[in-house]
Amino acid sequence: LARAMIRSGALDSGLFYINDAQQKANSQPKGDTLTEVFKAEIYSILGMAAYYKSDLQTALQYSLDGANILETYGTKEQLIYVKINIAAVYAQLENPKKAIEYNLYAYRELKKLNITTHRSKIASNLATVYYDNRQNDSALIWGRMAIELGKEFSYINSEIMGNYIVG
Repeated sequence: LARAMIRSGALDSGLFYINDAQQKANSQPKGDTLTEVFKAEIYSILGMAAYYKSDLQTALQYSLDGANILETYGTKEQLIYVKINIAAVYAQLENPKKAIEYNLYAYRELKKLNITTHRSKIASNLATVYYDNRQNDSALIWGRMAIELGKEFSYINSEIMGNYIVG
């Protein structure tokens, strides 16, 4: 509920529910896998809320905290999705090296797991970061990849961004 509220712009209401969930999760014994993954999810939602408020340092810290928990208790797929969020924050913080690092990690891991979700979006993210930093050869490679994956997986936004970069 909190995630949906925050995504729809009802930040205060969403934060009310997520803070309540955080208090309950923190009252549980440490080390239980389900509880720890739930805490990581809470950090992810708090990071998303901070991102939407343009509080990028807080968004980064919450997202990194969630990733640290998932390194031990989560699945590879859960960790990948948090790292995609971390890459987005680094891109907004104008830290292209870190944005590229986290996006490449997510792309490679999704490919290893044969998960097609988000790969076209990551390709367009990489194309954009490279383009913004005048690394044109890499921008073209990832722009073409975004177009190809966007067509393959019917994700028009990646096609648009790829065409913008390549065009």
